Amino acid sequence: MSTPSPQPLLTGLRRIFTAETAQSALDALVDLSTTLVGAPVVAALNDHSALLYSPTQPLRQQNTSQMLDYALSWLNLGGQSATNGSAPAEPLLCLPIAIHGVQLGVLCIAADAARLNGHTADVDTMILAFTQSIQRLRQQFEAQVLADLSARLGATRDPSALLQQLLEQINRTFGATSRIFFRDERAGNLMVFGTAAERLTGLLRLPLAGSIAGYAMRHDRAVICSGVGPEGHPVSEQETGVAEGHVLCAPLRYAGRAFGALMLVNPASALAFSQDDMRFLTTIANVVAVLVANARLYIRAVRDALTGAYNRGAFNSALEQSWRRAQRYGGGFALILLDLDDFKRINDRFGHSIGDQVLQSVTRIIWETLRSADLSFRYGGEEFCVLLADVTDGRVAMAIAERLRAALDCTLLVSGVVQVQISASVGVAVHPLHGATSPRKLLDLADDAAYQAKRDGKNRVAMAQMPTALIGAPLAD
Repeated sequence: MSTPSPQPLLTGLRRIFTAETAQSALDALVDLSTTLVGAPVVAALNDHSALLYSPTQPLRQQNTSQMLDYALSWLNLGGQSATNGSAPAEPLLCLPIAIHGVQLGVLCIAADAARLNGHTADVDTMILAFTQSIQRLRQQFEAQVLADLSARLGATRDPSALLQQLLEQINRTFGATSRIFFRDERAGNLMVFGTAAERLTGLLRLPLAGSIAGYAMRHDRAVICSGVGPEGHPVSEQETGVAEGHVLCAPLRYAGRAFGALMLVNPASALAFSQDDMRFLTTIANVVAVLVANARLYIRAVRDALTGAYNRGAFNSALEQSWRRAQRYGGGFALILLDLDDFKRINDRFGHSIGDQVLQSVTRIIWETLRSADLSFRYGGEEFCVLLADVTDGRVAMAIAERLRAALDCTLLVSGVVQVQISASVGVAVHPLHGATSPRKLLDLADDAAYQAKRDGKNRVAMAQMPTALIGAPLAD
């Protein structure tokens, strides 16, 4: 066989080195291999759990399934010859494609080693060029994924939204299904979260023992398994969403301890996860752990631990921001202060445990009654504050306050057995309608109005008093 001129080799290597995608690099590798060897070629690459393949151009119009099946079997068997009868009748030479000792792909040539004689150095060169190109493309891809995670998720404060965005991005990146697990310290088990399509929001609970996620957390290391877990148990459909599938699970660790796990799952019919997938998922898990931990710390800083409502510190900050926005851009907002009536009597009669559950129910009622743009806060004890964005008409603010009062005038069934009658006295102040000169003055006006509602008999709404200079002016234009 005549030796090809250097020009096709150089042109082919240039195509491999400058490829912008893994698929185009694989196509260039196959085309160059075919030119050098003069025989049909098929290449397969495990690209983050997605199988890429490319056959020689003449074969693209023919049935290449036999060569492709053999290449995939060879790849899944870690470089060992397939023994299931899938090997073509003609000689087939399989050359591994590996990066840092991790086998990622295979180049299959329809020829024996003797036919390759004289081109061994060129084939080695082009495989080396291909691995370098894939390394470059993977580094770019992984850097972009991590940057997107940090930028998009880092700005998300709501843990539920954070988890959904995270899982959706992981699914797109790996072409697999992802789940996330958190350790419940008090219950001693795992809470399972999945994408919105799976409707898993922490309601599914799994024991730490016997689960793949629990194993990854206890041993603080990533795990790859197929069909059977690391402790010999079959892969659980309840834990993974598939029966006997391929699983990759990495721990989420922060401040030196694992508090959760990030899992990828593929069905048994798909490609198994590779060590390269494990390396990348571990890197992602490290970023995710920091994002989740920061979101948890933020929630603890701005949320009331008992009710889940925003706390007093968050209220002070939101009030200041609303005030500055009104000063800068015009417009205004309304402030409602709700004080539960006779709450001390509830605690004295039923106990603080029932009182705590009443406060939680009140928070839920307020959330369900308000618009999505409105914010509610537990100001302290049995007092709640509500900020109504862009509400400057006193009549509108009073109507919303009355709706809140009516919703809170009810009998709660607590713990399924205790009936507790509740009501609230409500004060309303509007900026700039009431002429407050500072956020604190506006809060004082709403507080005075709520106190007036209590003096007038409780379970009612009172509007803040108008400044003397504004008496007689309409409530709003």
